Amino acid sequence: MGSGGKTTHATYDTAPTAGELDDSLDPLTEPSEAVDYPPELQQQLGALQSLSEAGMSPVGDTTTTSPQDWHADLEAAAAQASEGVQELPAAQQPAAAAEVDTAVHAALAALTPEQLKELAKEQGFSHPELVGASGGQPHPLAVWLSPTTPEMTKLRIQTKADERFAALCAGESVAGLTYADIEPPTPADGTWTATPEQLSELAAQVHSHVGQATASTGPAAADALAAAVAAEQQLATAYCPAADAAQVHAAQAPATAAIDELAESMPSTSQSFGPVLEQAKAEGHLTPEQWSVLSQPESLRLARAATPEAEKTALRATAEQRHEQLVALEKSADWLADHATSADGGWQLHVPESLSTSPDPAASPVVDLAKSAEQYFDAYNQVQPWVSNAPAQWTEEGELSAEVPAPKPAPPPWGMTTAFNEWIAHPGVDNAAVKQAAVSLGMPEHGSNVYDAKKWIASHWDPMLDQGAIAQHIEKKAAKQAAKSSKSAVDPPKAEAAAAASPGWATQHGQLVAALKQHGGAWADVPKPVEPAVVAGHDFGAGASGGGLGGVHTKSVHTGPDGGKWMFKPDKSTGGARAEAEAVVSRIAEAAGVPSVPAYKAEVSGKSGVVQPLVPSATPLSSEPSSWTQSDVDSLVRSHVLAWTVGDHDANPSNVLRTASGGLVGIDRGQAFKHYGEDKLSLDYHPNAAFGTPQAAHHQAYKAFKGGDLATGVQVNPAAAHPVIAKLESIPDSQWRATLHTTAHEGAKHSETIAWGPTMRKRAAATHGISESSVSPQHIAEAFLDYACERKNSLRSDFAAFFSSELGLNGQALKHAGGEAG
Repeated sequence: MGSGGKTTHATYDTAPTAGELDDSLDPLTEPSEAVDYPPELQQQLGALQSLSEAGMSPVGDTTTTSPQDWHADLEAAAAQASEGVQELPAAQQPAAAAEVDTAVHAALAALTPEQLKELAKEQGFSHPELVGASGGQPHPLAVWLSPTTPEMTKLRIQTKADERFAALCAGESVAGLTYADIEPPTPADGTWTATPEQLSELAAQVHSHVGQATASTGPAAADALAAAVAAEQQLATAYCPAADAAQVHAAQAPATAAIDELAESMPSTSQSFGPVLEQAKAEGHLTPEQWSVLSQPESLRLARAATPEAEKTALRATAEQRHEQLVALEKSADWLADHATSADGGWQLHVPESLSTSPDPAASPVVDLAKSAEQYFDAYNQVQPWVSNAPAQWTEEGELSAEVPAPKPAPPPWGMTTAFNEWIAHPGVDNAAVKQAAVSLGMPEHGSNVYDAKKWIASHWDPMLDQGAIAQHIEKKAAKQAAKSSKSAVDPPKAEAAAAASPGWATQHGQLVAALKQHGGAWADVPKPVEPAVVAGHDFGAGASGGGLGGVHTKSVHTGPDGGKWMFKPDKSTGGARAEAEAVVSRIAEAAGVPSVPAYKAEVSGKSGVVQPLVPSATPLSSEPSSWTQSDVDSLVRSHVLAWTVGDHDANPSNVLRTASGGLVGIDRGQAFKHYGEDKLSLDYHPNAAFGTPQAAHHQAYKAFKGGDLATGVQVNPAAAHPVIAKLESIPDSQWRATLHTTAHEGAKHSETIAWGPTMRKRAAATHGISESSVSPQHIAEAFLDYACERKNSLRSDFAAFFSSELGLNGQALKHAGGEAG
């Protein structure tokens, strides 16, 4: 073989036979025709023959070639020969491959059973002494060691050895051998050898300690948890040669599940995690850096030996990523500090009192402010989803290092927008310089004005301002200007054109003008927002009774920070959570382009609640839909989108004001989110009917439309909903979650009294597969935020279906209108 490339070859039936399954692997000799192979392949076959003739060193002899080296040489030679086979013509490959296989088996067949056992053991075969006892040829270990043997055949040989070892452990004998005759395999690093009785005892200890931890509180619960985990660590690292894998799993799996369930039922900030995590750090299973940025349940998962290695790898990566996020936040905070700092709950800008155009717009302090603020809030928002549950946030020992302290709560970004707008109003600030800075930051120049520039700059940090919508608005204006200029140049207007306009167009034009006037009037009549820090620091005094303002809640009237009359409504049952919700809705309304009275969470006379300015000369909307104009109905449609987004079903006519300019403004959003998760977008849904409260004004408008009770020519126009939907759906989920973060977490803290608490508790339990009693405030808050994103992202399809199914209107145009904010 190999010298002339002419030989017969033997192939082996490497699958175990039905009789022995591993001890009679008979060669099937098939003579082949003599074939002349290329010189390279002949050399490779010769190398295999040389290995066969040289053989492996005797067992115990380390002076010559080691078993590992000999087998490595065999694998290398076989691989080279197989590559040579692949270069042959297709017709010659099967015979050549069989010859390579024969040469490999011949080399292994030359080894003694002791050499095969030694080599197989070195290569990772378990219990090699339990195969090949019958003396059949080829030896099963020679088949297993062959690099040309299929993996499934190797697996079957190993499985047979494992089955025989399990039989020995059960007290049986195999080929005259007992368990005492067999050397148990060496335990892996980090394990210890246990008996079946020890496994059972450790499992019982875990369940006992878990029961104690569940029934206890304080230090007793912490000690029981630590003891349970310590027992589980021993159980998870136990190596029991006298028990099969199924028996070991039966002891380990329920114990691990019991600790999993216990940990998931505990609040993430529970002090009961303390001792066990301190022990994990002391033993090196958890680093201080990981502990500082992971939640306590996450740290426990990482420290436990029973946690799958893939999950541990993911947790280590998460900890590293969070550490990097804190570093990025610290660096961005240092950069931002040169341009703006938080003060009294708001922002103080460090920019010049005057601003002029510059030959180098990129060097403008406004550009630096925008870029540094954008980077800071991006980094801050990345940290917020996890930092409240990490020890770095709520314990003095949580600093990763002196250079990376725990992040401090930041005032909201819209507070910076307020400070920025106040600075721009300074007489020393040149509007041309503001626009120049905005253009440097990427704003389209043609068609923009200083108002667009202000919003563009602030959009770098304020999630309520969308750059895409601003750019579309500017581009629309530019296109209109270009079209107007072009038409004026080629087709001067004629007097006859106006006379030729149809009455229908005139009516539509009049309605459009009225709608724009009403919408603009509403914004003009609503009191301007005040910096939240100013509101928080204002002394509202004792005030006077607000009984004349209507509604079922107690109200009082005070002098506000702007000198006007403000209303205070205490939050008596949710610790300020409902007030926070009403305040955030006013900000969402502004972002959605829906006129709304600004609202703020505040403390007045020691009571937490919501304050908001009163709208001068405003009156409640008429309760007669027949008196409503087309502009009124369009406004109610837009308000309906906002109301559904925040789950407010109390927008009856008494909670809709008509301002002095004729615009409509919604007030009293105290029921926002009340029925979140269980409400319906339906004309029949009226959760306040039991209290005798009228249905929402927009629902009344829809029903009047269906019944023909609106004024002549007044319609429900689904397209009126489009601008609000577009603005809301364009807000990224990350920004939407940041906007509602405080609302969600404050409400979750009072989940027993906040109306939406039970619903979100059920959703969280279903999401995590745990009982409702095991749901934590963090779970509830995350469920709320997840649902809020779902609702925002489905606004377009939901309203398209609503208008089509409930009113018989064409809602498909709305569904496919896209995300243009208008």
